[in-house]
Amino acid sequence: MKFDVQHHARSAQAALHEALAELARARTAYDNDAGPRFAQAKAAQELLGRKIKAAEEEADAASDAFHAAFASGGYESSDAATRSALNRKNDAQAMAEVMRVAQAKGAKELQALAAEASRQAHTYAAAYERAYTAH
Repeated sequence: MKFDVQHHARSAQAALHEALAELARARTAYDNDAGPRFAQAKAAQELLGRKIKAAEEEADAASDAFHAAFASGGYESSDAATRSALNRKNDAQAMAEVMRVAQAKGAKELQALAAEASRQAHTYAAAYERAYTAH
């Protein structure tokens, strides 16, 4: 039996080209699908967290203003400053609550996207290993 170097070289070259093509497909899938979607969802969750914190801070500030205006008005809610502060407080609390619900829903979606991104990342890493081995 004769060892054909050229035949083995052609086979190795073909295996390398297939492995590199598979790596390119895996990279494209990750870069154009789950990777960016996960990054966008994560950024949206972080932004929502900052907005919730700002709404809670506004509610606290408005609550302090309401207590001060209510006390200075003799605990009568008929003056404009008291009503305005109360409205600011209630609005900020309501917005924070709606955003917390949205954040909880987004957290579930983020978990699903993380799982998909992880699956695609593992596929990408495995394709890299095969391409490296073929090289």
